[in-house]
Amino acid sequence: MADKELYRNGEGYADPTAGEALDGLAKTGEVWAYGLMDKQALIIKNHGNFCTALTLAEYPYNSESVEVQTREGVRFTNPAMVRYIWTDKLRYFVSRLPDAEWDEMRERIAQVLDVIIPSRMEADSKKLAKVTAWVQGLQKGAGRNGS
Repeated sequence: MADKELYRNGEGYADPTAGEALDGLAKTGEVWAYGLMDKQALIIKNHGNFCTALTLAEYPYNSESVEVQTREGVRFTNPAMVRYIWTDKLRYFVSRLPDAEWDEMRERIAQVLDVIIPSRMEADSKKLAKVTAWVQGLQKGAGRNGS
């Protein structure tokens, strides 16, 4: 557990109760402030005690930098510069990317890391096919046992 004094509200006052409530709640596609200097990061995935993220900066890193619109203005990140942030270092929620913008960012991350990410519909249909096969297997097993 992080030092409760490190949890601050948006005005900078210590707020350990809110900090504990928010602990581990960072979601994919959200921008959070982290660390003592309130750097910002786009959360790619929350793994429980740490998050995979992209650090956001006020200025572009290089020609591969991508704009990210936050509540506090435009920030920049490089989709190839994935990092890890301990969830107890997350201080406060800044904003959430709209779904279309998050989908675009997700594709850029996959492209620079050379991975294939199935579309949401493909992923859902694959999960459904696995569950259906599992249920059918259970039903066949029940039929063999005379049930």
